[in-house]
Amino acid sequence: MITRLVSCVAAAWLLISCVNTQVRVTAFTDPDFQQASYRRLIVAAPNLLPENAQYFEYEMCKTLAPHVQKCNGASAMFPPTRSYSAEDIIRILKASGSDAVLVLNLLSDQSSSQYVGTYATVNPYGTALAVPLVRRDRGARASVHLTDIASWKTAWAGQIAVVGTGQGTSDASLISAGAHEIAAELKRVGRVGGPQ
Repeated sequence: MITRLVSCVAAAWLLISCVNTQVRVTAFTDPDFQQASYRRLIVAAPNLLPENAQYFEYEMCKTLAPHVQKCNGASAMFPPTRSYSAEDIIRILKASGSDAVLVLNLLSDQSSSQYVGTYATVNPYGTALAVPLVRRDRGARASVHLTDIASWKTAWAGQIAVVGTGQGTSDASLISAGAHEIAAELKRVGRVGGPQ
């Protein structure tokens, strides 16, 4: 009986814990950069928590690796041990040999929980177990800009919306899904992976 009870609780937990992530990117290429394709990128997420920024940089570079020659995270180039002026940032980026910088800025991050019912079971000995079922949703919106380092003009810009549903919706799952979708869009429109 205990095994059956544990199995029922596990099944109920699985029903509410599956993670479903939906991602939507809406972006535009500047007319002056329709033919531009970048192969050496710097990735930055300046307003995320440091561990999330580093994870976003890692996920973007890992996903873009087959399409670019070089991809580096800005966290390593600009450690938070000092302040950087705008002139310092531009100088360091130009000296890096990179041709573009991809910047993600978080606009909103929201979460909600909704009670959806109770899963209950009673064994033959009269012991009852009730497990509340709660649906958890998490969503984030961010702006994304790809800036041409040589001209310091925006080549591609847009917004991304990521929504995750389920107990396992974490920062990492949203960041990973978002990074993969941004990379797919950059590849689809030819901003990365073009001629060398």
